[in-house]
Amino acid sequence: MNAVSEQQTPKSELVIQSNAISRGIYTCSTMARKVIAYCILKVNHYPENIGHNDIDVIHHFKSTFPISEFINKLGISKGSNTYKQVKRAVEELSTSVIQVENTDEKYKAYTWFSSATYDKSKDLIELEFNQQIGLAVMQWREIKQFSAMNIKTIGEIQSFYALRYFEIASSWYNTKGRYGNEKNTWKFKLSVDEIKTMFKIDKDAYKDRMNNFITKVVKNPVKELNNVNTNFQMSYAKLVENHKTLGFEFTCVQSDSIKIDASDSPEDKVEKTQINEELMDIEYYKTKYADRWDEAISNSKLQNDLPFDFDVLTEYRAVEYLKAQGLE
Repeated sequence: MNAVSEQQTPKSELVIQSNAISRGIYTCSTMARKVIAYCILKVNHYPENIGHNDIDVIHHFKSTFPISEFINKLGISKGSNTYKQVKRAVEELSTSVIQVENTDEKYKAYTWFSSATYDKSKDLIELEFNQQIGLAVMQWREIKQFSAMNIKTIGEIQSFYALRYFEIASSWYNTKGRYGNEKNTWKFKLSVDEIKTMFKIDKDAYKDRMNNFITKVVKNPVKELNNVNTNFQMSYAKLVENHKTLGFEFTCVQSDSIKIDASDSPEDKVEKTQINEELMDIEYYKTKYADRWDEAISNSKLQNDLPFDFDVLTEYRAVEYLKAQGLE
């Protein structure tokens, strides 16, 4: 749903990861990326003491879940090859690598996982993150630099590039309405070389074929993301110098309400209607009870049990607080 609805989504529906992961350098199949996302959602941390002090600790970051649960949760179409595709994705992830740094002078990369298990007879997937990746996945708790993405949206996206734009754009969400950005808007820039590096596209690919690059690597993936993502809408503008496209400025806009389409399922229509009603409630109480709003916001923040918060979720709880005071 909209970064609004995403903020009101139960935290069990949000994939929350460090921005270091979102902006990492890697490539994999779309199914493999969805498995990674679900592993992040389901990860459990098991520290193991191997000595007599806090330094001698091995950190285990393990995700265990039913194959059928993964397929259902991400809304993956069930066909004769679905389980084979998931198995191939798990096999792929046993050797897949993410680079966290790659310059002329430095290179640092890790395998995503240290072990991988797929057992159809037990309806089981078990993947253990490489310790360094596991620490990076959980790092957002300390540094508060994170990307929050709805698992349902991840499930609906069909291409790897669209998934990458989703996580990269989400990693810049904390600049929304700040640093010169307009209300409900945030921006970021990527050069052509940066996109090729982050997506692991060969540097000589699309040489002298910039129009093809724009269509296949930028235009089509952004269009796909916008078609399934109601968190925000994304647009781009070319950065041109001497008639040469050097990069792109991406603009993300979070709408104040969610559009209800005729093609939406009955469940989605009900959910979108409910969210829009909650947004109207927020504006109504914020205006009518302006003298109590700061009090309600302060109370709302005290109720937050996460190490971070979103503006709309805070305001939603503030409305509930005012309603509990008998205000209508």
